[in-house]
Amino acid sequence: MPDRLAEYAGHDAVRRPLHQLQGERAADASILAVLGDAGVEVLRSTDDPLIEAFERGIVEAKAITTDICDWENRWSFENLVEQYPGKYSDTLYESLQAGRKLSLEDYRFRLLQRKEAKNRLAAIAPLADALISLGSPGPAPRGLGSTGDSVFNSPTSILGAPAVTVPILAIEGMPVGIQIVGQRHADARTAGIARGLLETVRPVSVD
Repeated sequence: MPDRLAEYAGHDAVRRPLHQLQGERAADASILAVLGDAGVEVLRSTDDPLIEAFERGIVEAKAITTDICDWENRWSFENLVEQYPGKYSDTLYESLQAGRKLSLEDYRFRLLQRKEAKNRLAAIAPLADALISLGSPGPAPRGLGSTGDSVFNSPTSILGAPAVTVPILAIEGMPVGIQIVGQRHADARTAGIARGLLETVRPVSVD
């Protein structure tokens, strides 16, 4: 079990950070209260400027990872479109079009942003055993058209950090989960923390 976790939210990019759950609902139904009962301290951005700086560094995580992928995929997508006209998906072509609009300078800037985000993650390593956030902004959408908003997944994509979703939180009867994020190359430790929470913390369901 971790002694201390650092909650992170991507500011405007994240709609429902953990502390909002506590403020909106009874304490005994809050995942934060349950973690507290289990002896886990949860730090927020207001508790340390390094956490605040880390959050600022991942605000654009979704745009950063999208632009990097669009640029790097462009060349293979160009080949596919040329070799198989009319047989590619709309999603592939939209990504290709986005990649065409990016310049080399745009790509290099996104790489610099990604590097800075990694540095800010490393800077908060002494503060907590791992980071914690929601697994997603809310329950998955109905149907098969989309898997939902990736806003809570994009940060770990640019950080190259291990992340494990622990199924101990449901919202409106649907699974959401808590995401545990570790430092880079700390996969085993992160998985161990997640397993410890799963085996120790009672699940919470909020309406």
